[in-house]
Amino acid sequence: MLFRDIIGHEALKERLRRTVLENRVAHAQLFYGAEGVGKLRLAIAYAQYVCCEHRTENDSCGQCPNCLQFQRLEHPDLHFVYPIVNQGQSGKSSVCDDFADSFRKMLLEDKYFGLQEWGSEISKEQKHLTILSAEAAQIAHKMSLKSYQADYKTLIIWAPERMETATANKLLKLVEEPPEKTLIILVSDHEKQILGTILSRSQPVHVNNLEQEEVLSILREVFPDGDEETLSRIAHQAQGSAMNAIRAVRAVEHRQQNDKTELDYFIDLMRKAWLIGNKRDYEALRALKVWAEDITKNFSRDRQIDLIYYFQKQVRENFIYNLKNPQLNYMDVSEERFADKFSPFVNTANVELINQELDLAVKHLNQNVNSGMVFFDLALHFILFLKMKEDNKN
Repeated sequence: MLFRDIIGHEALKERLRRTVLENRVAHAQLFYGAEGVGKLRLAIAYAQYVCCEHRTENDSCGQCPNCLQFQRLEHPDLHFVYPIVNQGQSGKSSVCDDFADSFRKMLLEDKYFGLQEWGSEISKEQKHLTILSAEAAQIAHKMSLKSYQADYKTLIIWAPERMETATANKLLKLVEEPPEKTLIILVSDHEKQILGTILSRSQPVHVNNLEQEEVLSILREVFPDGDEETLSRIAHQAQGSAMNAIRAVRAVEHRQQNDKTELDYFIDLMRKAWLIGNKRDYEALRALKVWAEDITKNFSRDRQIDLIYYFQKQVRENFIYNLKNPQLNYMDVSEERFADKFSPFVNTANVELINQELDLAVKHLNQNVNSGMVFFDLALHFILFLKMKEDNKN
C-alpha cells in the first residue's frame, strides 16, 4: 500500500517518512484516532515504506519484491492480529490465521471498514469480536522467527483494546523486550481501553480526522454513481470520518428500500418512552421490550455498541439543535426533521444523565452482559429522562 493511495494526512505522512529516512523507527507505535479516518491503511503504508528496498523521499517504490508482496498483503514478514469470533471445535480455539483470507480480501476491496463490517463478513452469529488468548502463542512464535526477506518483521494489531488478558500480557513482554528489527504497530479507535503498561511503552501517533473535501473524495470513489448533493451533505455531517460517511450513504439506501435504520430505532425508543411517561400508555411498555428484543436478535454485539454510539450522537445533535445555529449541527434531512420536534426533550436537566447511561450501556455490552437486559434497562431510564424539564434539576 502506497502513501499516495491514501487520501489526506499529508503532514502525518511526511512525519512518518522522516522517521524512516532519519533512522528513527520506534519498535512499538500506536496509531490512534477516530474510527474510519484511515489508520489501518496508514499503518500498512508505513510498514511497506520501512521495508521498501528503493524508497524515495516521498513514497515506497512500488516495484521491488517487498513492495509487490506488501501490496498483495502476502509478505512473509508482515503479520496481522485482529478481533475474531471463536469458531473452534473440540476445545480448540480459533486464531487470526483461520480468517486470514477474509481479512486480506476485505483490506484489498473495502478501503474503509470497521468492526461492524468485519463481524458481518466472518460470522452470521451475533457474537462479540475478541482477540482471543490463543493468539498469544501465535504472536510469540511469529515474532521469534528471523525475518525471511525484509529488514524488519512487522506486526500490525488492529483494535488492540479487544485483546484478552493473556494476549495483552504476551504483547507487553514483546514490547518490553522486542527482538531486533521488529516493528509493532497498534491501530486503535479507543486507545484509553488499552492496557496502560502497553500504552506507556508505545510511541503515540495521532491520526487526525479527515477534512470535509477529503471525505467527499472518498465517497465519490466508493459510490461513483452516487447523487452529488447527497454525498456532499453526508460528507459535511460525517465529522471527518470516512466510515461514518459510508455508513450514512448506505443508511440512505436502506431507507429508500424501506429497511429499518439506526434512526428508526432511535425514534421508536423516544416515542415509546414518551408515551409511557406522559400518557401512561402501558402497551408501549410491552412495545419497548419488543424493541430491545429486536435489537438483540438482529444486531451483532459490535453493531449494538455502534447503535449506542449513534444514540449518543443524536442526543448531542438534538441538544445543540436547540441553539438554532444550523452551522453547528451535523444531521441529515430525516434526523433534522425528527429533531425539529424532539430536541426540546434533550436539555440541561437530562443531557448529562442520558450520556452517562449510554456510556454505561456500552460498558455493559463490552462486558458481555445480556444485551436484551441492557437495552430494556436503557429504555426504562429514558421514560424518566424525557419527563425532565429545564427547570427540573431532580
